[in-house]
Amino acid sequence: DALAKFVQRLPALFGYSVDGNLEPTLNFYIEALGDKSEALNLLTQNPVLFGVSLEKRLKPRLEEARIAGLDIDAGCLSRIGKYTNKQWIASVDFQTRQLPPEQ
Repeated sequence: DALAKFVQRLPALFGYSVDGNLEPTLNFYIEALGDKSEALNLLTQNPVLFGVSLEKRLKPRLEEARIAGLDIDAGCLSRIGKYTNKQWIASVDFQTRQLPPEQ
């Protein structure tokens, strides 16, 4: 049942390479979150994240988020993958204004 819902959300998954796309993307989320089950949950809920470029979007935005001092959690990683450039920039700007000043 869960697999059927997963495939219904993104049928293009059948065309993705396991070695070239699915596995590297899964590993990216596992490493970023530090928790395999949390990464699997994020990707199960948002299979569209498998369709996002690892090199052009995910890795650069994760680096931007880390430099900005943002908490790297499932919400942040979802925004990294789903937001347009304009939305991403606005999100980082908003979140960095919410951070307490460094002492």
